[in-house]
Amino acid sequence: MSTTFWKRTVPILALAVGFAACGGKAEEDVTLQTAGPAAKKSVDAATAGSVSGKVMFTGATPKMGKLDMGADAFCAGKHAETVRDQSVMVNSDGTLMNVVVYVKKGLEEYSYPAPAESPMLDQNGCMYTPHILVMKPGVLKIKSSDNTLHNVHAEPKLNQAFNRAQPTPSEIDAKFSKPEIISFKCDVHPWMRAYVAVLESPAAVTGADGAFKLEMIPPGQYTLEAWHEKFGAQESAVTVETGKTVEANFTFSAPGA
Repeated sequence: MSTTFWKRTVPILALAVGFAACGGKAEEDVTLQTAGPAAKKSVDAATAGSVSGKVMFTGATPKMGKLDMGADAFCAGKHAETVRDQSVMVNSDGTLMNVVVYVKKGLEEYSYPAPAESPMLDQNGCMYTPHILVMKPGVLKIKSSDNTLHNVHAEPKLNQAFNRAQPTPSEIDAKFSKPEIISFKCDVHPWMRAYVAVLESPAAVTGADGAFKLEMIPPGQYTLEAWHEKFGAQESAVTVETGKTVEANFTFSAPGA
């Protein structure tokens, strides 16, 4: 046999002997299996309760400025009356509109499925409608009902930001998987502003009566948060009981009040 043959064969034989000395077979690979996150629970409607209340405003009501849409004849022509900034809207009874109220802490073990139909943010009359929108993580449909060019500029911190031109009447989809409150604007029409609250827990937006109601909450102790685009956020602790509605109210004040 050639010298080359033995040079190639001897190391292989030595390796085989080594395996035999350790039990006759090579060591098997071991893959460690790690447990995934625990599955979340569904809420039992038979034992659930709810939270309701109002958001009040104290102090001098800020006067919202007039929106100047003169730069776009289409926008200006869509409004027969004066259009004002929507950032602070106080109702005649002293309640505050456009406040997001939701369960901030206590529902981490529970899941709330998204509705079958995706929520819609419209651009109509060169204004975002609604001004404040709440949704479960998932797809947001963004529509333009206007016969003019808009650009949808979303400014999230946790989700993917985007800035997309949206031509005359059309619809686009955007997906948000992480909970946060996202600011939207239009760079073509700088007065346009909206906020989309992507939340996993029950949430509501106060309207013309300043009221909210959060339903399908299991018995237990929770922290609510009320968020307003100009006045920030407040928290409140509540205890929910089976079949009962607990009241929780919030009050925001004008600066210096």
